[in-house]
This record gives sequence, structure tokens and C-alpha cells, in this order.
Amino acid sequence: MSRKKKTSEVDGVDGRNIKNDAKPFSMECQKSIAKHAYNAFSAISAFIPWFDAVTRVIDEILSIQEDTEYNSETCLILIERVDNVSPAVRSLRRQKETNEKKFQNRAFNRTFVRFHKVLIDIREFIKDVSQLNGLRKFTYAGEIKKKCNRLLQSFESVCQDLQFNIIITIEAREREQRILDEDVIKTQKKLEKMIQMQGGKIDLIYEQVYQMIKKANKGEYIISDVPFIKVCDIAEPGRRNSPGNRGKVCKKVYKTIPVAFKRVKIPNDMESTRRFSKAQLAILNQIQASPRIIKFYGLTRADGEDIMVMEWAEHGNLKELYENDRSMGWQTKLKIVHDICDGLVFLQACTIYHHDIRCENILVVEDGGYKAKIANFHLSRKTDQDTNPINNLNDVVRWLAPEKLNPDKEVKYSFACEVFSFGMLIWELSFQKVPYENMSFNDICIHVRKNKREELNFGLNSMSFITKTFSKIIKAAWNGVPTLRPKISDILLDLQDVLEKNSPKLYPTQASGDNQSQLELPQSFGSGNSDKTDDYEDDPNLENISIPLLEEGKRAHKLKDFSTAFNVFKIHAELDDPVAKYWKGVYLLEGHAGEKNIPEAIKLFKEAADKNNSDAQLRYAFIKLQAKCFEEFVEYLIKSADNNNATAMFNLGDIYYHGKYNIKQDKKKGKKYLELAALKDQPKALKMLGEINAVHDAD
Repeated sequence: MSRKKKTSEVDGVDGRNIKNDAKPFSMECQKSIAKHAYNAFSAISAFIPWFDAVTRVIDEILSIQEDTEYNSETCLILIERVDNVSPAVRSLRRQKETNEKKFQNRAFNRTFVRFHKVLIDIREFIKDVSQLNGLRKFTYAGEIKKKCNRLLQSFESVCQDLQFNIIITIEAREREQRILDEDVIKTQKKLEKMIQMQGGKIDLIYEQVYQMIKKANKGEYIISDVPFIKVCDIAEPGRRNSPGNRGKVCKKVYKTIPVAFKRVKIPNDMESTRRFSKAQLAILNQIQASPRIIKFYGLTRADGEDIMVMEWAEHGNLKELYENDRSMGWQTKLKIVHDICDGLVFLQACTIYHHDIRCENILVVEDGGYKAKIANFHLSRKTDQDTNPINNLNDVVRWLAPEKLNPDKEVKYSFACEVFSFGMLIWELSFQKVPYENMSFNDICIHVRKNKREELNFGLNSMSFITKTFSKIIKAAWNGVPTLRPKISDILLDLQDVLEKNSPKLYPTQASGDNQSQLELPQSFGSGNSDKTDDYEDDPNLENISIPLLEEGKRAHKLKDFSTAFNVFKIHAELDDPVAKYWKGVYLLEGHAGEKNIPEAIKLFKEAADKNNSDAQLRYAFIKLQAKCFEEFVEYLIKSADNNNATAMFNLGDIYYHGKYNIKQDKKKGKKYLELAALKDQPKALKMLGEINAVHDAD
């Protein structure tokens, strides 16, 4: 009798036994399957932080567009490139199980990390070239185009390696280059105008004010104190300076200069609140560097009260002026609007919003004619601070942007809101009356939200070149879509052109031999997955595939786990990361992980410095100082200071203040760098400033 072949039996759905003739997997086969599943799971898990990091940077890049003030078209080219590829990144993450072979491949891992680094470079470039303060890092406007093209090339290369499908036609590339060329010309023109109007430089004041606001918002102490004026130095106005009290503001005389006394309440009950109030006054003291901001002389005390001593505005505010001077000419209005716009450009560069732009908050001084100055900063705050509710909307609703009038949706205040208000101010001054004069609060809100505006009819004056310019600016500023409103710097250029045509000798012409705007302290200055078949081979040694985040190396360094930190820095240095190159250089210079190689460390510092890493620039500068190469020492020190390195700022301040290393002594500039370093709590800068101020007080 023949032996029956063994079969396994299982219960079917209907309860009947079903025979299964399949052979069970061998133990080795089961182990292999389990190992493969574990490897796939481990590879995907190790990749999740990189997905998070890349997604975060992409979101940051896409959110920048609204805030670009300069080189908008250049920035938009990069933003659109990143936006085109973001669906491919999301798809890759969604289909992570399908793409497990990629995650187990060493080359793919390294390429994805490189992708993250290119995105960071794009983000930082956009931040720099889109704001006036960041433009200090570029020697001339044409360099911006060169760097943009390098970033585009790097981005497309890494996307191709990742098999992200980007299709750019020859026509599209040619169009992009034309746009870049136009942006270069536009930016250069803007910079030349700014440099003319600001005395031949783009000042460090923007960075200084930014750092002061940053500390104020954190409730930290600001060393730049508010000037105190002795009450005995204040006199009553004589007959020539007849009294001119206006409400809560009264006229006095300070050192023969007519000034305004304005009472201010600085709370004594809470140290943090008092510190913030004093910080606001210190910031007000700094921004008077612009001639378009009302001058703040300092603080005094009289009759037990704190009093701000301000510049006296002979003609009161702009609303009072246009109500009293009904014959005000268009040339005068143009000059006033230009002055206000210039002040707004300055505030925007300092990352400050005024929040209440209208004629009543513009003071007019006498200086051979009407001179407009922005005042009343009681609603002002840093641009990235959360929007606070405005207490009395009835006062400001006539000038508010439509996006701020929606009760159902809280919209963050942006500079586009300032531009809208500025458009309303131009209308107000043009017609010499407040907008929507006979309309109620609710009617105004409904009217503006329906994309309706004030009537714009200049009548007999409509053919005037000035009114045509005003009409064009007002219409553009009133756009219901914030991103479609003009940039404040572009408006200033338009006003400047009209002003120069009417007053050709307003600004001296500066010679420009090579037609390059030299700034103060210049530096050397498609979507979806590809249909291509994957040819990635999985690597069983996952420890050699998984790439840790650079932050893990920094954390290990803080914990003094030097071996782990050095390994992380080496991996990222091989991927051409300037931060990792700097840290690898530090380890090779100081031998933290038992390996020392000074020539290689210097080479890494130079490479990282030339990729704009401020710490590497500082290290390399001092290497050049040791070699007595003073010119290169100062060159890289300036680069590091321009990249906001506090130690570099201190050293540069010391050099300028004392006139070292063949640099001409300039105490004013030196002190400014020292103050910047002190705002970043650089201990030597704090000490040196204290000594300088002590000598000054003694004098």
C-alpha cells in the first residue's frame, strides 16, 4: 500500500477543509524575508527626518514670495522651480513602500541630502537678495544673476539625479535670462538711488535696528540706552519762537532748537514692561538716522513725568496742513509723497511696520519748504511679530487694506497692507479730505471688501504728469490681491523719476566708472515622478546608508561625544556642506577626535568661507592675520561681519575705532560695529562699549 503524500489542511470560509499542497518556507528563507522586511522598514524610518527637513525648507521658500521687496522676478524664478518639484517630493513620501529600493540605496540617500542642502542655499539666497539689508553682501547687481544661475544649475542637476521630472524648454530658459537681466538693471537702478539718497552707502543701521527689535521682543536688555536730557537745558520759547501748543504736545527750546514736549508713560510696576518701553525709545533713537522720520532727541523728566523731546513740526500734521493750505500745489504734494515713501522704504529695510499710515500721522517741518516726516509709532512693531488687534478701528478703517477688514478671517499684517494704506494717503492728500468722508464704519468695510474704492477723478488736473503718476500708483496700491500690489521701493523709483524731471538737480550725479553699485564694505563678492525604470540596487548594510542630520553632529559635539560628531561632520563635508566643512576643519585643527591635520583644516576653512559660512570666514581671517596677510584678514573679517558674526563685528569695530591694520581710523563706524556686536551679547564688545561710554560721560 502506497504512502499518501502529506498535505496541510485549513478551514475554509464555509467550514470545509481545504488542502494546501504548498511547501512551507525553509527557516533560512523565512529569516531572509524577515531581514528584508526589517531592512526596508529601517531604511524608510531613517529617511522620515529627511522628508520632514526638505518639506520644511520648501514651505519656507514658498512663503517668502509675499515679502520680496527687491529682485522679485529673480526670486520668483527660483520659487517656481521649487514649487514645481514639491509634488514629486510628496509623491515619493506617500509611496514610500513602493520606493523602498531607493531608500536602501546609498547614492539615492546622499543625493537626497544634497537636494536638502541646495534648497537651503536657495532659501538663504532669496532672503538676502529680496531685502535691502541682505544686498550689502553683494558687490554689484550682476553678481545676483550669476549666483541665481548657479543655484538653478545645482537644483536641476540634483533633481535629475533624483529622477524628479523637470522639463524646461529652450524658449523658457531664454525668457528666464531676459527676466534676470531686467531684474539686474532694475535692482542696480534702485541701489543707485538708495545710495544717492543715503549719502553713498547702504548703512548698517538696518541690521542694528533689526537686532534691537529682536531683543526688545524677547524682553532682553538693550545696551543702546535712551539719551537723557537735563531739564535745565530746556527753555520756554521766546517771542521769536512763539508758543505753539497742540493738544498734549507743547513747544519748548533745547539748545536754541525748537522742540516738542510729549508726555509718555513708562510703567514702573513691571520690570519687563518698563524694559520694553525703554527699548522702544532706544529703537526710535536709532531710526532717526533717516531724515524722513521725526527726530527724537531724548527723554527728560518734569513735574514727576517722563517726557519725550521730539523735533518740532512747525506746520503740524499733514492733515492740518492740507486743511489750512487749500492752494497746495501738485509739485508740493509730489515732494511730500516722495518723502513719505522714502521713509517707508527705510522702515521696510529695518523690518518695521508702522500700521497706521495716514496724513494725521505725518508731521511737516519747515526746512526751506514743507518737509514730511513719519511719526506716531504707537502701533509700530517688528514685521514678524504677531498682529495685535487695533484698539480703535474707527480711526484707521478708512486706510485699512481689505484683507484686514474681514471679521471671519484673521490675516497677518504684511507690507502689502502698508502699501494699500500709502495709496489711501496719496488719495487723501491729492483731494485734501479723509477717504469715505460721509460713510459709516460698517459701510466702509462692506464697500472695500466688495473691491470698491474712493472715486479717482482728478478733473482738470488729470492730464498733469504728476496726477497721472499718482493715479497709477493709487490704482496699483488698491489692488484687492496683496501680492499684486507694487513694492514700496518700486513706487519710490517712480516718484523719484517724476521728481527729477520736475527738479533735475535734486540729487548730485555720482560717477560710476564700471557702472556697478559699490556698497559700503563690499564682499569680494516640472513635477511628478519620472517614468524611468528604477535601477537602484539595495544595499544590505544599512548602517553605511543611513545619513544622520547635521544637527545630530552638533548635538553630539555639545555632549562631547567627539567621535560621533566627527563622523557626522565628515559625511556632510563630503556632501559639500559648508557648515560641516567648517566643523570638520575645527576637529582637524584641534584634534578633538584624535586626528589632527592643520593644512587640511585651513583648506576646509577656505572652502567653507568662500561658500559664505560666517564662522569659517572668521577662522580663515585669523589664519591670514597670523600669516601677516592683513588685506585678506580684513577682507574675510568684513565678510563674516556682513554675515552677522558677532565676534567678527567686535573685531571690525575695534579695528575701525583704533585704525589698525592699515585701515583708516573711523570711530563712528567702529562704534556702530561694536553696538551691533553688543546687541548680540558679544562680551568684549559690551566691555569696550562700556569703557567708551564711560570716557564720553566723563567728558
